Amino acid sequence: MSVGTLIKYGAVTAKARAMFGNRLKDEDYRTIAALRSLPEVNSYIKYKTSYGALLENEDEKEMHRERLEKLLKRQLDSDCKRLSNFIQTDKKKSLDMYRMQREVNFILSVLRGLRNGTAERRTEFIGSVLADGDDRLDPTIVDLLSANTTAEFLDLLEKTPYAGALKRESVESLDYATIETLLTGKFYSTMFSIMEKEISKTDLRVIRNQIGTQIDIKNISRIVRLKRSFPISDVRPYMLPYGKRLNSDKLKRLYDASDFGKTLSEICPYYVRYIGTDETKIPNEYEISYSLNRVILMSGQPSIAVPIAYLTLKDIEIRNLIHTAEGVRYGLPQERILAGLCGLRSDRTL
Repeated sequence: MSVGTLIKYGAVTAKARAMFGNRLKDEDYRTIAALRSLPEVNSYIKYKTSYGALLENEDEKEMHRERLEKLLKRQLDSDCKRLSNFIQTDKKKSLDMYRMQREVNFILSVLRGLRNGTAERRTEFIGSVLADGDDRLDPTIVDLLSANTTAEFLDLLEKTPYAGALKRESVESLDYATIETLLTGKFYSTMFSIMEKEISKTDLRVIRNQIGTQIDIKNISRIVRLKRSFPISDVRPYMLPYGKRLNSDKLKRLYDASDFGKTLSEICPYYVRYIGTDETKIPNEYEISYSLNRVILMSGQPSIAVPIAYLTLKDIEIRNLIHTAEGVRYGLPQERILAGLCGLRSDRTL
């Protein structure tokens, strides 16, 4: 490791690892999952976790689940800003990917709501989307909520940074999975285009490798799902670009294979340790992402990859917490709630 790299990323690496020390532990999740009501969950989060400051001005007895979710997601923004303070000014853009990912998720949610039909369902849907922290998104993207038809949606989309991602005929004729692939591909191309201008080639290569691995995992998961429930002649239109180890031809070979496990072992044995060889078992993308990024955070040398790994783990923690709160709200058994969480076993080995 060069002295220059240590100077650039030594401080932010140390900060990210220190912040990870404040994560929720197994015992926190077990305690929350055993609670009997959402107000009890709100109270625990407010008074016994690092998220307490977010809920300082909230009445935990009155706060509904959507409000809790919105506040929790703001913590990711807050942590991103804290880490940015430890990065040289010209490197801060490398953490913008989390804002951009939320924008893409927001756009997809709006489109999904439009395609789902009735005005009543749309009103309910808008309320749920507004819980996604939209007040921190680009105003042109929030404006998509005003669309009442697909045509209006596309007109408004052309005013956003994602103009050109979808063609009018595509939205009308393609299934949602293909549209999601096109829009997510636009997200990655836009993100990498911005980063090429803002960060060094070395840092860009690190980020491409880190994100490319996660894209590979997503694509393998999609292949397993498609093989189980949605047979198609060519899987490539459903695959995300910018994977690290699996190009479109390898992905097609994996989908077409009669023996999924053997083929995965042949074309990319690296992923067998995380995914296994059983094509009847859908890979848990978040569990795999947690394992990969935790190694980068705790064992990797100082680089831009470390704060990105921390933010990825933070996003998973927030998902865990929302899932747990939702499970309590619906009265699910503790063990069933815990079974849906990611990363719990890792804490037991610390």
